This record gives sequence, structure tokens and C-alpha cells, in this order.
Amino acid sequence: MSTSSQFPPPSPASLLASSSMRLWRPAAQRNLRNQWSKLSTFRQQKVRALTTNKNDSPATNKRRRRRV
Repeated sequence: MSTSSQFPPPSPASLLASSSMRLWRPAAQRNLRNQWSKLSTFRQQKVRALTTNKNDSPATNKRRRRRV
């Protein structure tokens, strides 16, 4: 059996698609790495705030009301 009859050569469109995938992949990986780093930093800040009995979360600070 010849493998060329089972698997035809890739079409130019699929070659273009795979080359464009290679072009954006490093940028996407870098973006994901940067976002993961930010998320990790925020998580560490939250844990630190909770362990020191402070609440540094901006969302909960907005909900606090001043007593008059």
C-alpha cells in the first residue's frame, strides 16, 4: 500500500492556515503568560489581604457605606 493515495498532499489553503497559526501562536502564548501572571499577582494580594484581616478588594470597598 502506498501512503500517498491514502493521504493527499496538503492544499495551499491548508498550508496558509497552518503558517498563519504559527504566526499568531507566539503572541497568543505571550499574552496568556502575561494574563496568568496578573491573575497570580491578584490572587496573592487577595490571600495576603485576607490573612492580615484587611480587605483590599476594590469591589468590596465600593460596597462599604460610611456611617454618619
